[in-house]
Amino acid sequence: MYRLVDGTHEAVAPLKKTSVSEPDTVWSDVFDTHIRFLPDAREGADEFRHLPKGQRPAPRCQWYDPEEGRWRDTDTDTEHEQNRILQERDQAAQERDQAVQEQDQATRERTDMAIDMMREFLGSELEPEHLDRVEAVWRGDGPPADAARRVRTVLQTPHAWPVLLGLPPDDDYGPDYPLDPRGP
Repeated sequence: MYRLVDGTHEAVAPLKKTSVSEPDTVWSDVFDTHIRFLPDAREGADEFRHLPKGQRPAPRCQWYDPEEGRWRDTDTDTEHEQNRILQERDQAAQERDQAVQEQDQATRERTDMAIDMMREFLGSELEPEHLDRVEAVWRGDGPPADAARRVRTVLQTPHAWPVLLGLPPDDDYGPDYPLDPRGP
C-alpha cells in the first residue's frame, strides 16, 4: 500500500497483525477507517496465473465498518443482503408454520370438546355407531360452529339427529336406514 506524500508515493507500513494469515491492514485518514486489499479469488486460477501482474484481476479493496462490525466491499455487501433476505424469509416461514400449528391445535381442541359434549349429552339417546359416525364426520370436516345448539336440538327432536349433527345427506347409511334413536 502506498500513500501520496508531497508528489511521491511512499510505502505505508501495515498495522500489527494478530495472526499470520490476516491480510495487511492500514488506517486511512481519507476514509476514516481501516482498509485492506485482498487478492482476487481468481488470482490462483490457471487461466490468470500466466498473465503478467498488471493484467491480472485487481485486488479487492475492503473497508472496516465499525457500526456493522465487518469488513465491507460490494461483493460482501451483496452477500450480506442476500443472507438477510434469506433469514427474513426463513423467519417468516417459521412464523407461518407456528401459526398454522397453533391454529391446528386450537381446531383439534375445539373438535375434541364438541365431540366430548356430543357424546356426553347424546350417549343415552343415540346408538354408539351413530355417535361414532358423527365423530368421524366432525373429525374430518370439523364440528359445526353451533354444535352445542345442535346437540340440544337433537335432545328435543331425536329423529332428526343426522341432519342436525351435520351428517352429509347421502351418507353410507342409505335412504332406508332407520334414523330412530335408541329404542326403549
